[in-house]
Amino acid sequence: MATWIFQGSPSRYNVAGAIDALRKISWEVTAFKREISEGHKVYMWVSGAGAGIVASGVITCDPRNVESLPWMRHFDLPSVEEPSNSYFGVSITLDRWFTQERVSRETLLKNERTNQLTVLRSRGGTNFQVTPMQDEAIEYLIAQGCGRASPVGGVQGQGLLL
Repeated sequence: MATWIFQGSPSRYNVAGAIDALRKISWEVTAFKREISEGHKVYMWVSGAGAGIVASGVITCDPRNVESLPWMRHFDLPSVEEPSNSYFGVSITLDRWFTQERVSRETLLKNERTNQLTVLRSRGGTNFQVTPMQDEAIEYLIAQGCGRASPVGGVQGQGLLL
């Protein structure tokens, strides 16, 4: 099973707010469109100051064209770009939340197995591959208390579904 990091910019989208409020979210796929698929594991990443992993989950559908409905834009922040009416994306069911204590960029840079994560070396992008060794190291860091997982996150109600 493949593992990915999906990145969101807090200057464009309230990633932490969406992840705190929802159990299911949709996410744009801009790279690896043929490789990303249903059943793959994903870590959700917030970029910028305080960057790090804020949640994990499972992709619940293959990438496809998704209509951007008004209620799905609730966590969008004002930007210079007009939101599009549709995008290519996936649905994700979140299973762990780390928004109170995320797995920080600094922690990942200090670990010899995670310091080469593409998301740490890239200036932009949305979707990044994670090797099995890197995934194992991230899980180890989580188990050691870096990014205290909450077993109950999001709301019981409707999330952003595709």
